[in-house]
Amino acid sequence: MQMRALAVLADTQFGQSHPYPCAMNTIAVIIVSSSPLYANCTPRFTIEGLTDTLTGDANGNEVYLDLASVMPNTLKINGTDASSGTPQGHWLNSGKLSLWVTSDLLDASSVLDKGYTLFSFNFTVENWHRKSRTQYHYQGKHHRSLDTGQHSVE
Repeated sequence: MQMRALAVLADTQFGQSHPYPCAMNTIAVIIVSSSPLYANCTPRFTIEGLTDTLTGDANGNEVYLDLASVMPNTLKINGTDASSGTPQGHWLNSGKLSLWVTSDLLDASSVLDKGYTLFSFNFTVENWHRKSRTQYHYQGKHHRSLDTGQHSVE
């Protein structure tokens, strides 16, 4: 029996609305995975390295960040989809945003060639005055630096 490894692919994209200090910065994320996502596997995605923000709790406690423009809009993230409320990601002051896909992602518009699967969302942070190096990873396995464009798999 052969099983395809689940991984975030290099086609994954990030964009930001403002690189300026102290600005509200909307981060747009498009994640492309190597296979469809099934809720019973509880896929978890973490974006880390967003350390130079004023977003979060002064005591370092976990807070929830609203996720906007989740596509497809039927996708449940952390148990919520657009029809039942505002999906949220778990944010830590260490600059990590984690989210769990809690519904199957099999929508025909989200499944690409070769069975690759795409979903997207936005979230907003408040920039601080320092430049940061931003990375993403899927379950600690795949890393890509946005400032160098390099990625590696551990």
